Amino acid sequence: MIKETTQPKIPASGSQSRMIYDYMMQGNTLTSIEAVREFGILRLPNRIGDLVKTYHQPLYAKEHRKGRTTWKEYGMFPFDGAERIDG
Repeated sequence: MIKETTQPKIPASGSQSRMIYDYMMQGNTLTSIEAVREFGILRLPNRIGDLVKTYHQPLYAKEHRKGRTTWKEYGMFPFDGAERIDG
């Protein structure tokens, strides 16, 4: 008996999730401010949640801190100091 493997769904072309997916598949990481500047996406954490929960994509995040300001950097592949996001 052949076991079927399910491939992760890929977001629809033209969607914000797809823009993020394509950008990260090239090995890039993304922060919220970069998402606004590059793609006009205001709610990056929501789109990251979509990729993890809806499309079952493994993603990684690293929290940065400078003074009292904190932000997250997201990537599709493991990078220095990043932890895997599980949905």
